[in-house]
Amino acid sequence: MKTKLIEYNTTKNPGQLECRIAINELFESKNEKDKFFSKLPSFLGSDPYNKKVYQVDDTHINYHTEELIPKARDNRPALLLLLGNPASHSVVSGMFFAFEANNTEHRFWKTILKNSGVLNVSISGEISPEEKNSIRRNQILESRYSSPFQIGLSVFHSMPSGASDKWSGVAGIQKLIGKKAFRKLEHEEKKRVSNTIDNFVTKNGAVIAFQKNAWQNMKTATDPDYSKKIVNKVGLTGKVDNRDINLICVPPTRLSGPCSRVLANLTQKCTGVKPTKQ
Repeated sequence: MKTKLIEYNTTKNPGQLECRIAINELFESKNEKDKFFSKLPSFLGSDPYNKKVYQVDDTHINYHTEELIPKARDNRPALLLLLGNPASHSVVSGMFFAFEANNTEHRFWKTILKNSGVLNVSISGEISPEEKNSIRRNQILESRYSSPFQIGLSVFHSMPSGASDKWSGVAGIQKLIGKKAFRKLEHEEKKRVSNTIDNFVTKNGAVIAFQKNAWQNMKTATDPDYSKKIVNKVGLTGKVDNRDINLICVPPTRLSGPCSRVLANLTQKCTGVKPTKQ
């Protein structure tokens, strides 16, 4: 039986998947593989959390990634918030957007979602980031929040990276494994994301892409290609590939103001449901 390029398995930790990439399936040549191993020490050393996330040997790349889907569907339209790839410190912390560099609440929760009216799980008060992450994770898993939508979160690229430095983000993963392997991996990642969409999002909901690769891979062939200028100003809308489900592309989370504004506008336009600012 042919070895799978990547395997995804559930874990005892809610909101996380265990991933295992077969190195000989990912790389087609010895040269590709040698380049990967030569770059690996620099990548792992670029963020202190990388070495806590990854275990790499001669045959496999093992790591954990993020996916937070409610335990049960309710009658609200479902929104799947589809990010680019996880930050390594958030994977270690067990929650999307665990904290900012200065250990404060991340703008994703504090500003973007709250101001858009899509979801308010911002937590004030003098409690630790760890406590906030635990409360917020359980709120989303159990759908215990005031919102006209039911919210799930996932990533298009499962491999985590640091939040800054030359190895950060999706671009850092492509730099690490190379373009050819990156495209092969995207093909498999799309299958995982599509399965999540099929199990969570219905016709009256939407998938919200916060990153270029997420949009490009999940859109239909007739939808427009990603344009930074257009996305940052008004966003993009289309349909999930081979599905009658709304697909929305919003500015990246680092642009919190434009991201929140476009998210509010396009979510209402595509679902017919007005976000509720609190």
